[in-house]
Amino acid sequence: MRYSSTAPIWWRPRLWLSLAIALLPWLVATGITGWKVAQCMTEAWQGRASFGWQEASGRIDQAQVRIVTGSRGGKAYEPLVGYHYEAGGRVWHSWRVEATPNYSQMQAQEVVKLFPKGAGVTVYHDGAGLSALRRGVRPMTWIGLFLWSLATWLLGGMCWRGARRIVMRERAA
Repeated sequence: MRYSSTAPIWWRPRLWLSLAIALLPWLVATGITGWKVAQCMTEAWQGRASFGWQEASGRIDQAQVRIVTGSRGGKAYEPLVGYHYEAGGRVWHSWRVEATPNYSQMQAQEVVKLFPKGAGVTVYHDGAGLSALRRGVRPMTWIGLFLWSLATWLLGGMCWRGARRIVMRERAA
């Protein structure tokens, strides 16, 4: 059944189908990039919050580089630095070096060299179980936040432009 061009724009099923097809990739793309932006913002927030955390003395229990292979064959490197510390009359165990978790192979090896097994360290903690061996936010977090935010805006703009073209084409028909 064909609808006349005098029907209101919101009453055209072909328009809604076209918009749904155009907006589905936008929802996926902005969902993924939005998730990465939120992840970077959380890392930055925790890294900045670590400047106000308490200090405690701790000891390194384990230090090694773990290679994580992704489903597509990509490799990620994580420094596994296990340590324990005492705070509030309780012994806590943690693996967190800093708020930013992403490392290159060389960076992960340098972190493991900085924290050898058995070494005494200063642990920064919030008193509720969240701790780190380093305070602050690494520059890669800020770079990641900028790039993922830019990607979100670019993908959103491209999909918005595509949706507007569909609506204009439908209005002209």
